[in-house]
Amino acid sequence: MAILEAKNLSYRFRPGSPQVIKSISLTINEGEVVGIFGRSGSGKSVFGYILSGIIPNFYRNGIIEGELKIAGTNAFQVKDASNVLVGMVMQNPETQLFGFRVEDTLAFGMENLGLSREEMGKRIERVSKQLQIEHLLNRFTGELSGGQKQLCCLASILAMEPKVLVLDEPVSALDPGGVLLIQEAVARLKREGRTIIVIGNNAGWVAPLLDRVVVMNQGEIVLDNQAEEFFADKNKVIASGITTTQVNELYHTLVEKGYRLPVFVSYAEAKRYLWEKNIIRKNTTLRTRSVNYNNAIKENPKAPSLISIRELSFMYGQFKALEGINVDLQGGRIIGLIGQNGSGKSTLLKHLNGLLKPTRGTIEVNGKRPDQETIAAMAKIIGFVFQNPDQMLFEETVYDEATFGIRAIYRQVSPEQKETVEKLLAEFGLLEYREELPVNLSAGQKRWLMIASAVAVNPAVLVLDEPTNGMDRFDKEKLAMLIKEWKNAGRTIIIVSHDLPFLADLVDTVLLLDKGRVKACGTIREIFSQREIFAEINIPLPEITMLGLEAGAPAILNVDEFIDSCLTNATEREEMGCAVS
Repeated sequence: MAILEAKNLSYRFRPGSPQVIKSISLTINEGEVVGIFGRSGSGKSVFGYILSGIIPNFYRNGIIEGELKIAGTNAFQVKDASNVLVGMVMQNPETQLFGFRVEDTLAFGMENLGLSREEMGKRIERVSKQLQIEHLLNRFTGELSGGQKQLCCLASILAMEPKVLVLDEPVSALDPGGVLLIQEAVARLKREGRTIIVIGNNAGWVAPLLDRVVVMNQGEIVLDNQAEEFFADKNKVIASGITTTQVNELYHTLVEKGYRLPVFVSYAEAKRYLWEKNIIRKNTTLRTRSVNYNNAIKENPKAPSLISIRELSFMYGQFKALEGINVDLQGGRIIGLIGQNGSGKSTLLKHLNGLLKPTRGTIEVNGKRPDQETIAAMAKIIGFVFQNPDQMLFEETVYDEATFGIRAIYRQVSPEQKETVEKLLAEFGLLEYREELPVNLSAGQKRWLMIASAVAVNPAVLVLDEPTNGMDRFDKEKLAMLIKEWKNAGRTIIIVSHDLPFLADLVDTVLLLDKGRVKACGTIREIFSQREIFAEINIPLPEITMLGLEAGAPAILNVDEFIDSCLTNATEREEMGCAVS
């Protein structure tokens, strides 16, 4: 039975502006889990805002046309707040945090529904246990990490028990352990028969749970497939702009090599099929033919450190966020910073430019003490792109935003700097939007704008905090290429990311934080080889790395390495009767 019906739905932000949603017609049945995917700026989030009632109930300047029925009710005429048709978790958790404490945030929506204190208490207890945030209930929301904030927003929506749940990039700020929590929550809701719509560019975490895939492009629906059909077709997956699972990429590669396999999108499916069909060597210590495991970049003990940290500790009130950190990092490297949500990554970064001052210990960046310099002085040395782009948007136009850092430091924009900014905007696909309001950009476009603003200042160090959030696969490929170019030009890049596959082919050094301390430091291959550490801190390794370790191989970083290292050869396949055409 249809629970959601959209007919000829169109929307524009203001009279006379182009349509961002164009004559969409879509039916979703009760109990379905549907992915709505597409490239950055394709209109996915705007469509989600319409489904949830944010448009037109809160954004009232736009023009909406067409029909939308949810559970048989005209969604544009709903006035009763107690009838929760659609609950939406948005990309930016800051927009959904109400109240000083986490418990207040969880209660806010239920209070508006008029629920009793007893019922609210039961629901808060249930959802906080499901998402493992009981320990956060008495914390102030301003003290939480981005991922913790996202979990709290999801909990607050689940507590209201909407008929349809819309998740817009719900895992973008989460560590791999947090992603598993969301995945388990969605799986449970699916078993209960709830209707769930997942919006975004990252299909990897939800692919095994999807019934259907809808792809949008420039405000229109261009594809509506059953999930299995979609993930079996490499061309459709690539054209959609999504990031799929590593094992789904492996499936496509094996099919191209002539293997006859059922489509798989989950680690469990891949492991079962590959081992059953004797495609993978077993219990053998292997080395890839294409990779020299001894070529890891080592720190030169004689080279000066660009960043030197000694006994760094920091406290938010009574909460110990960092404790006893000692690190020396040399310049001209790509450095990855990983760890669970709340492990202290963003707190550590904010010490690099003096936004936070140590409770104890010292930090030096390029010979300067950030706690003794002005933020403007440090901005000449170190450029920041924070996790949440909306916190960095100050100006009325895209061009003014891109030049904000230059004007803040140098007061005015020189002709050379103007040329640099315009080149960056063109390279990042933003030049046509130079006079637009930055807040009207998509999440991916906002991130590119923040990167342009930071790079335009030409800092020696560039810090990217979760840079791939909101980016489609093409944007991520472009960013990886640019990071390599910046490194080759002598710049140091520090990347904080939960996207371990993205880091795998990029970083020279990895710093792993856990509970405010340095848990491990080394090359990406050295870190990925320490399976027990990842198990201890409840962060799963990338799928392709885990498959390689199961086969006895050293730390595999990507699908190509896995193919080179772990596949049986033609003679072995013939002896074992492997199904290859």
